[in-house]
Amino acid sequence: MATAAPTYCRAYPCGEKVTEGSYCAQHRQAARQQERRHYTGTPGLNYGRPWRRHRARYLAAHPYCVDCGGVLDLEVDHQVPHEGDAVLFWDESNWRTRCKRCHSTKTARELARR
Repeated sequence: MATAAPTYCRAYPCGEKVTEGSYCAQHRQAARQQERRHYTGTPGLNYGRPWRRHRARYLAAHPYCVDCGGVLDLEVDHQVPHEGDAVLFWDESNWRTRCKRCHSTKTARELARR
């Protein structure tokens, strides 16, 4: 069984080589804690690993921007802003695929209305 070529730990400037994963043993726990702390500012809504997994699946099923039809820099947009509501946050019927430009435009329009 072949093993992967060693790479450097992603924690700069560690410099330790690892053969499995992205971090050395010293930095692995810190990376996990950082992942858990990656919140949106709204307690309970985490844009961490579960969101990334659902987002990737959704983008694979909906590969075009709903506004311009673009296929680059796609993001999953909440059509109706969730504003901290976990049910609305995870409701896939509220998700839309938008390119970064269209998503930023829509968000700026929403913020201007408030």
